[in-house]
Amino acid sequence: MSSGGATQTQRAQALSTRAGNPASKRARWLTVTVMVARYNQAVIAHWRALVALPALACAQGVLAQPPAPYVTFDIVAGAPGLTAADFHLSDNRKPQSVVLCHPDSPSPRVTAVVIDTSYAPVKSPRWSEAIRALRPHEASEYLYLYVITAQGAMLPVHALPPKDSPTLPVNTPWMDRNLPPIEAALPAEPHAGRSAGISVHDYLELASRLAAFPGRKSLLCIGCLTAAVSQWSDSKAPEYSARARDLRMLAAALLDARIAVYPVAGSPPSGRIGAGDAAGGGMPGAPALLRDEMAALADATGGRAYAFGEIAEAVTSSIADGQSSYRIAYQPSADNWDGKRHTLAISSARAAHILAPKWYIASPSSASPIPDAAILSPFDQSDLGVSAALVNRAIQARVDPAGIVFAHTKERYRASLVLQLICYTPDQRRRACTPPIIRALDLSASEYAEAVRGGLRFPFEPPEGEAPLKYRVIVRDENSGAIGTATIAAESR
Repeated sequence: MSSGGATQTQRAQALSTRAGNPASKRARWLTVTVMVARYNQAVIAHWRALVALPALACAQGVLAQPPAPYVTFDIVAGAPGLTAADFHLSDNRKPQSVVLCHPDSPSPRVTAVVIDTSYAPVKSPRWSEAIRALRPHEASEYLYLYVITAQGAMLPVHALPPKDSPTLPVNTPWMDRNLPPIEAALPAEPHAGRSAGISVHDYLELASRLAAFPGRKSLLCIGCLTAAVSQWSDSKAPEYSARARDLRMLAAALLDARIAVYPVAGSPPSGRIGAGDAAGGGMPGAPALLRDEMAALADATGGRAYAFGEIAEAVTSSIADGQSSYRIAYQPSADNWDGKRHTLAISSARAAHILAPKWYIASPSSASPIPDAAILSPFDQSDLGVSAALVNRAIQARVDPAGIVFAHTKERYRASLVLQLICYTPDQRRRACTPPIIRALDLSASEYAEAVRGGLRFPFEPPEGEAPLKYRVIVRDENSGAIGTATIAAESR
């Protein structure tokens, strides 16, 4: 979940800091980038013939007032073709109008799994259940596995690629190769005295790596990432206040990276987390966990919580839920942003069940103009429909307005985009061919209709003397935080 609406001054300061280029070059780039209206009409006509506008599978709403901070999040719904008008949404029981409904079909679909061996010791029945459930998906899905040891360390079994990986990861079978060494190195042993708590820095690193993948992702945590809503509140006790800060930071990072959490915990009839005997072992004497005491991160991120004996079901759901999701946005009133916890409720007559966040902290976020993940990821981001091509020695970008929320006032349609061109050199270095540039859109009714039919067009002129291997056009909606990218090979220039 994210919120937008930074002031013009804040945006200018952020862009100035990020750009780091001499004023003369920045001015030249800005001049080149805003020359859309004067661009040669023959080139524009040629470019329109190159790319056809895709069908709009999910219509977007139109704001009735200028943009302000608003809330965006991912939902899972089993019905195709839903529109903004199909949803009923409330924030702290106040009805809200959905202003954006964008279908999300990320490719690849990604699931990261973390197994805490205090809950599922190596080769125990619970460990074996998890491994059996994962095997059918090891090559058909992008599936990654980590374990938490008795000492609290998180070890990769099949690691996510680094967030700045220059190449796409290879999706091949890995379990028969990677599991035997980890099972030999971590023999089954009791972990009495250690709880399955959160190592926030390990999970923040996972979030940063998962952020490189487009769309909604799943994080299945077997015996870990259990937390209660009450733990988000500060306390007079320093250790509890520190945990609350860690939880708030972790939840924000997961939401920004569009990661839904699926914790598996709870207890069998013996009242322990793990039976502590031949049935599965682990942490004898630990208190029983009720759903409300373990599901806070699932409820905050739009995942599901599972109890004792539901590992196989959790694996199936965490992988399958990414197949039918939407990006939703609404604009609450100005007095909404009170820094407190707000409850969310969303339903649709066309979808029998919707999986969505159940609450959030009402504090506007301040994202960077262009997040690092959009630059470093080997994958293109798909929140916005962006395509690009080389035309007459210039790069022409096209943006589908279906994913953009426009403010509609007095026959004008207004929005604000940040655009940047990144160059990738043959040795895999990345550099900004342009700084992030704010492009304010102020369209008449006829111009808006033309944009819906043919897309929004933006030219880029890379600096002379550049010889990159490829280019990436990045477009970010300032208000929703939605990002789209298009990466193309560089032809001889």
